[in-house]
Amino acid sequence: SSDLPRSPIAELILAGFSPWLDDCEVQRALDLCTGSGCIGIAMASHNPDWQVDLVDISEAALQLAQQNVAYQNVEAQVRVIASDLFSALGGERYDLIVSNPPYVTEGEFAELPAEYAHEPKLGLTAGDDGLDLALRILAEAPEHLSEEGVLIVEVGESERALVELLPQVPFAWVEFKVGQMGVCVLDRESLVEHHDAFAREAAEASLAWGWGHLDAPRITAITVASPKATGTGWESRAMDSTAIPIATSSRATSSPSAS
Repeated sequence: SSDLPRSPIAELILAGFSPWLDDCEVQRALDLCTGSGCIGIAMASHNPDWQVDLVDISEAALQLAQQNVAYQNVEAQVRVIASDLFSALGGERYDLIVSNPPYVTEGEFAELPAEYAHEPKLGLTAGDDGLDLALRILAEAPEHLSEEGVLIVEVGESERALVELLPQVPFAWVEFKVGQMGVCVLDRESLVEHHDAFAREAAEASLAWGWGHLDAPRITAITVASPKATGTGWESRAMDSTAIPIATSSRATSSPSAS
């Protein structure tokens, strides 16, 4: 048996991300807003031929993720990187980007039960509609996806707000065993086609929250490149808590996560 992330994305990992990756050979994957690293580590454990990056903005989260990487013995596959979403990833490209960013609205956060009081607000909230980080991810992801790459984002209860905000976007909402859980899938082609809308909404969200340093991401030139070959010299940017056991299967990654 395996201990998997609480996120419904765990079900996708166990299913090999089918059918979404049926036509895509994955060499490199990214767990953006990794938190404790559960999602990315599980991806690596279940896919020994993948190289996986775990990215978060929180040093405390990254320290815990680094501990979990060591606990699960996936150091050869996984590196831990400190970054505000994609900002420190330069020209890195991935075949799969998975993200469970903070998506609790400010109103929902105020009404959370007492047991959530120990959770860092940075790891839970994302503006009035819970979409601030998701919109940035949607706008910036194409520059970091391979030609056939796929983006999977969990927005939870903010699903309705996202659909109402961007009705023209062909979001594919994953049907899990218990129904829809606010997890959408978009391929790179769709992300490029609707980039201007994502960038516009991301910029408006940043202005609404006074994030003056966040310019609307703009793709001026898109290049298609095969994933970079990964060397053996992984450099880990580390980070306190007790390590959480994740997947132990023989087949088994910017901003803090809600997972």
